[in-house]
Amino acid sequence: MGDKGSVEGGPNDQTPLHRAILWDDLDTTTVILGDRPELIYETDSYGRIPLHYAAAYCAPEVADRLLELDASTAQIQDDYLSTPAHLAAEGDRVGVLTKLFNRCPNSIDLLNKHQQNILHVAAQNGSVDVVKYITSLREKDDLINQPDKDGNTPLHLAVMNIHSRVVCALVLTRKLDIRAINKRQKTALHIAQGYKGMMTTTTSHFDVFQLNENNFENWRIKMKTLLDSKDAWEVIEKGYTVPEDESNLSVTQREYLSDARKKDKKALTLIYQAIDEKTFEMISCASTAKEAWELLEHSYTTVDKFIIDILKEVYANKNRNPEDILDRKKKAFKDIKDSQTRKELTGALMLMATLIATVTFAAAFTIPGGFNDENPHKGMVVLGRNAAFRTFIITNTTAMTLSMIAAVILITTPFQPDTKSRDDLLGGSALLLADALLAMGVAFVTALYAVLSEQLPLAIFVCCIGSISMAVAYFYYFYILAFVAAKELKFKLLTPMVAYLNKR
Repeated sequence: MGDKGSVEGGPNDQTPLHRAILWDDLDTTTVILGDRPELIYETDSYGRIPLHYAAAYCAPEVADRLLELDASTAQIQDDYLSTPAHLAAEGDRVGVLTKLFNRCPNSIDLLNKHQQNILHVAAQNGSVDVVKYITSLREKDDLINQPDKDGNTPLHLAVMNIHSRVVCALVLTRKLDIRAINKRQKTALHIAQGYKGMMTTTTSHFDVFQLNENNFENWRIKMKTLLDSKDAWEVIEKGYTVPEDESNLSVTQREYLSDARKKDKKALTLIYQAIDEKTFEMISCASTAKEAWELLEHSYTTVDKFIIDILKEVYANKNRNPEDILDRKKKAFKDIKDSQTRKELTGALMLMATLIATVTFAAAFTIPGGFNDENPHKGMVVLGRNAAFRTFIITNTTAMTLSMIAAVILITTPFQPDTKSRDDLLGGSALLLADALLAMGVAFVTALYAVLSEQLPLAIFVCCIGSISMAVAYFYYFYILAFVAAKELKFKLLTPMVAYLNKR
């Protein structure tokens, strides 16, 4: 190691190289390495060298630059015996881990103070991409079933921390020993079946209000209060976005993202503690607390618990291909999402049908030009012989009729026995309302033309404006509605039209 006294120390005894890497500043890092390459061995107050920082915070290129100088630094352990690979696994940083493996393959075999390899750390922290990467390395198959100091395998830790996607990735590994037991003589299945009692979290002293079929409204209010008190409600209400390339983030942005992830895990943990096994499958498919909360708001009674179902079937060897189980679960989750989309679309279409019917009904009794007050045509419309007025009457009646038919169809849609029938009716209603909108737009333009016919330039100008805006709005509405309906719900009535629009 270098002499710490020769380097001006920063916070936590960080060297300038530590700070440059923390800021993900490749240019400054390169300059420092060119002038003082020995700094790659300097440690901070936690025993971490610059490569630890690069593994935890930076782009793979920074780590690779450090490894070029001395690949053996990948095996240096901090005060907690964690290597750079452990920190990369904790943050789900596959790119950095790939560099470490290529430069120093043995670095991934080292254990931290809990006698955990990097697969343990990845499984414990829900780093699913790292888990998939490590399990794809045939030369590292021995890591899959390796126990830590408590006898827990990576699968045990994934189940304890309720990381369902990690469980899925692990059970797809042929080398996995599903029957492995820890020092408490528990298999992963035993832990999953009693996960509420086994889970150790900072919120274990809370008496979390339990959700059931009859108390969702009260549960939602109480859970919102609890989440807000733990500074975790905002991440559910607003969510957070993970950029595709985190290497371009500033230190402040990186810290914000890290804080958001921690709050998201805290919120998910609280939600998990407040639900029974019948609701867990839906939640386990959600990747964020916001998504889990939204799913609960729409439907909060479902079938058996996701993790337990997978582990039971794999454990009993009833299904030797776990991919079949996962495919079935994914299909169930997709069906739930499609059902929610249908409900939202039905509500929106019903509102639109009601508005069109109301407006056209009112227009029928607010006749443009008014009525005759003199005999022999008293009570008759003044513009009865005007061609534009006649067009108005026809299109207004058409719009009202189509909207009423659509409303009747939408009312009967929920009572259809199968999904296909409901989808077909929704698609038909959408087309009827699209035509009703067109007819209503034509009625508006022709009504204006009829009453402004004696001022021809103004009448033409108003009609042009109305026609252009109506055409743009109608095309946008029809294209978006048709595209979404055909792609997401596969409405057969809309598919040919979408294909035609896409060709154009």
